[in-house]
Amino acid sequence: MRLKRTRTCGALRGADAGARVVLGGWVASRRDHGGIRFIDLRDRYGVTQVVVDESSPPDAHAVAAELRDEYCLAVAGTVRLRPADMANPQQATGEIELAAEEIEVLSACDPLPFAIGDTVGARESCARPTATSTCAPASCSAIWPCAALPPPRCAPR
Repeated sequence: MRLKRTRTCGALRGADAGARVVLGGWVASRRDHGGIRFIDLRDRYGVTQVVVDESSPPDAHAVAAELRDEYCLAVAGTVRLRPADMANPQQATGEIELAAEEIEVLSACDPLPFAIGDTVGARESCARPTATSTCAPASCSAIWPCAALPPPRCAPR
């Protein structure tokens, strides 16, 4: 069965508790805590936590066990309030979760060569010096943009 999105991941709030919705998006992260699995599903509008627990059908558990980052999914389920001590005030949708009833993988993803997200600590401002790098001898360290790496070898004038 093809599920069709009825709401976006960033739109759900506490007032939506009890509503049956279908979300579409990508797996941003997943956590397995024994009999309960958490999936952070993201789309361009936000992130919603999807829960696969004892109330979810066996088919949903089987699909959730195989998920990897960046799989594209459609998830049908019921919006419910998170327990008060588990609400996440840093997240716009942090007071709710989606109890999964059906999960459809729309597209699988091969393992990625690098992590995608805002928390990746990659430095993009520095290039490694090479044997052919040249600059004016008196100002090598003055123009080199990265203090963590030595400046390139200076070519004589």
